[in-house]
Amino acid sequence: MRFREAVVLDIDETIIDTSLRRQAAWRRVTGLDIPISELEMYGSSHIARKYYGPGYHPIYLKFWSILLCYDPDGFKLLEMDKPIPYAADTVSIWSRRYTIVYLTGRTSNMRDATLDELRSMGFPVDPMMIYMAPDLEKYIEDPTSIRRMLLERILEEYRVKIIVDDNPVFFEIYRELGIPIRIGILRPRFRIEDYRYASIVADSWYSLYSIAAV
Repeated sequence: MRFREAVVLDIDETIIDTSLRRQAAWRRVTGLDIPISELEMYGSSHIARKYYGPGYHPIYLKFWSILLCYDPDGFKLLEMDKPIPYAADTVSIWSRRYTIVYLTGRTSNMRDATLDELRSMGFPVDPMMIYMAPDLEKYIEDPTSIRRMLLERILEEYRVKIIVDDNPVFFEIYRELGIPIRIGILRPRFRIEDYRYASIVADSWYSLYSIAAV
């Protein structure tokens, strides 16, 4: 059996900037305008603990229910998302050679909205090429296991040559599963050293575009 070669892409904060949507979701939950700079430096559990102390968990779940559109109001906030500069251009170049597969922590209830969003931002999209978390509770409980399960499913169908993600937590999985080119998109809350299992760490998509366009 000949496997097609693929590039696997995370979505949020890797190719799409969701910072304004996250800020709006926190505003709906807390009534506070938490600065985007703070949201970029700290994860959602840290933010919830900071403002709500030991009883933070219900607020944390409410935030995620909006962000993952279990609360229908979450869909209205998707228009606040923005494509990260040069991401669509780079992915379009890769698509000439590879199948483009999206691997995301977004849950399956967001499938149609996510496909529409990717198309509107200029990303190449095949409706069959998106792998999503099954539901909110499973994703929050153990995102690492969900990521491994979904990637193993992808590897049953494709020879993954490149994977791109912003979260360094997942890169040990990517290495263990034998993906040769593992690209970390550096985020403010992390250090380069945090991406120790990545083969490349990029501070922007422009640097990747410059290479891909040659």
